[in-house]
Amino acid sequence: MNAIATFFMQNIIYLHFFYGLALFALSLVVLLESDRATEFRFAQALRPLAAFGLLHAAHEWLEMFQVLAARNSGQTAGPTGEVIRIILLVFSFLCLLDFGARLLASLETSPWISHLRVAAVGGIWLAAVAWSYWRYRPDLDSLLAAADVLARYSLAIPGSLLAAAALLRERRDFHVRGMSQYGRGLLWAALGF
Repeated sequence: MNAIATFFMQNIIYLHFFYGLALFALSLVVLLESDRATEFRFAQALRPLAAFGLLHAAHEWLEMFQVLAARNSGQTAGPTGEVIRIILLVFSFLCLLDFGARLLASLETSPWISHLRVAAVGGIWLAAVAWSYWRYRPDLDSLLAAADVLARYSLAIPGSLLAAAALLRERRDFHVRGMSQYGRGLLWAALGF
């Protein structure tokens, strides 16, 4: 197992690059498809999914450049770079939450409710970061590390689960409409999340 961890750490720059590239390319396709006029709830909810991919790709590439700088010149990311990276991370996960919330909510009756729910979850994350600072008084590096970890556990995991549940629900809708071949694709996407 140690050899696998060593392999990934030696090639982390490539992983960040190709992960970001895949997210960027897929997000552009999703963004282009979201402009098509359709009555499907799924197509109407694609914009936040595209925003998730673009923001998360930017996060991955920023992290890649931080690792490159650390390896080549020993220069670590300063507080400004870390804050920008965490902001990209948080907003990408909030967009993922928005995608899932839009699919699971009824868009026709109250489209703004999903935005309020996502804003509330973002507020909870911000409150948790503030509480961590108030309770433990960490230095700036530790606070930024805590903000990163809180974003991954309190936003990324629920966002992934919500998006997966929403895709599974849409899969059933595609089966009802006689579009089972697309439903299988949604199953794979849900498993990916």
